[in-house]
Amino acid sequence: MWYKTFLPKLHEIIRPAGYVEIGIRHGYSLSLSPIANKIAIDPVYGTTEMQFDIKNCRFFKMTSDDFFREHDLDEMLPQGFDLAYIDGLHLFEFALRDLINLEKHAKKGSIIIIDDVIPRTEAEANRKATGGPWAGDVWKLVDCLSLYRPRLFESSLLARSEPTGCLVLTAPDRQDDALIKHYDEILKTYLDPLYPVMPGRLFSQHAMPASEALAAIAESKGRSLTQ
Repeated sequence: MWYKTFLPKLHEIIRPAGYVEIGIRHGYSLSLSPIANKIAIDPVYGTTEMQFDIKNCRFFKMTSDDFFREHDLDEMLPQGFDLAYIDGLHLFEFALRDLINLEKHAKKGSIIIIDDVIPRTEAEANRKATGGPWAGDVWKLVDCLSLYRPRLFESSLLARSEPTGCLVLTAPDRQDDALIKHYDEILKTYLDPLYPVMPGRLFSQHAMPASEALAAIAESKGRSLTQ
């Protein structure tokens, strides 16, 4: 299932009242829930670069690190966020910090999507872009969470949404600080140049068709899924 089919169905199931997106490009995914109160974060793209009709959105043309350092998401979304989408710089440490920062503001029922975790080739999975399709090494978060946040990982869904998949975290816990406590250790491990590229066992064991992931989320929300 292509991601432009997957994402609208996911928004339809969750019906977010509060939505946060890191890495917005031209605004396609921001347009999927018009009535949601939205926070859009991207150092390159802002209101003038939007090619879609975006309503009820506050744009922050800055890095996500700067955003979380300078702003309080709880004040901006007093009822919390129902859905957050991490699709920023495709490097492990940036996606890790985005997850850490978002989870601090998660409520019961919040869902966090991490994009680009199932790269198709070794070149696509590399930390350095080669000029072709590039997902970076965000995929390392799959292994990281399985080791450092096993309960969060066990409740997650690794979905084969084309082209490069996503990890849907269905039970973030703002009280769990394991990623913060072990942050330096995690970076040492996963930024080691000798860390193996694309450990296939993770994807073969946990990845599921995107349609099955949607069905599981719909069931957990007690909602029907339209075809």
